[in-house]
Amino acid sequence: MNAIIIKNPLRDINIYLHLYVISTILVFVLYYMINDIKKMQKKATHDYLTKMKNRSEFQAKLEVLQKKKNIFSLAILDIDYFKVINDSFNHLVGDLVLLEVSKVLLSFEGNRINCYRIGGEEFSLVFEEINFVEVENKLEKIRLAVQKINIDEMLLDGEVRGITVSIGVSHIKTFSNIENYISSTDDALYKAKENGRNQLVVGK
Repeated sequence: MNAIIIKNPLRDINIYLHLYVISTILVFVLYYMINDIKKMQKKATHDYLTKMKNRSEFQAKLEVLQKKKNIFSLAILDIDYFKVINDSFNHLVGDLVLLEVSKVLLSFEGNRINCYRIGGEEFSLVFEEINFVEVENKLEKIRLAVQKINIDEMLLDGEVRGITVSIGVSHIKTFSNIENYISSTDDALYKAKENGRNQLVVGK
């Protein structure tokens, strides 16, 4: 082999250069393929507008917690009078409201708190193994933080009424059908709306 290299140095350099170019191209192709796969995975699991985890991820999380039989709290949050905002202004303003509310929610996300966008103006938070009183305190902080959002400062004209949210929460101690958890939390949310909105109601 050494004899061949000595006799044909230019040929060997060309071979090595070709191999280098081919391997470099392959590395770049693999890099972009992996990036594309990651982007596709994120599109399948995250909401396109808010970049929050979506409803399918929400359902999957509840199924995991049910199997593990972990104690957790489930909150559903709804932006008050969101349809009025969309109808009075436009969907771009509506999207801006959704983005600002999602920023508040994501600022509370952590190892044991997961945030999801589960519908148009509906969000959910799942609290794992966190004291129930602490969960309610965090939700109150979220409610107050949303109340401080000032959309008018971001618009050139027009007045948007104050942004508020209604929140229902259920503390899961026993384990049954997943839909029962959601239904119980939804009931608490509806009570919050019936009682005047912009408040937290704890479900039974």
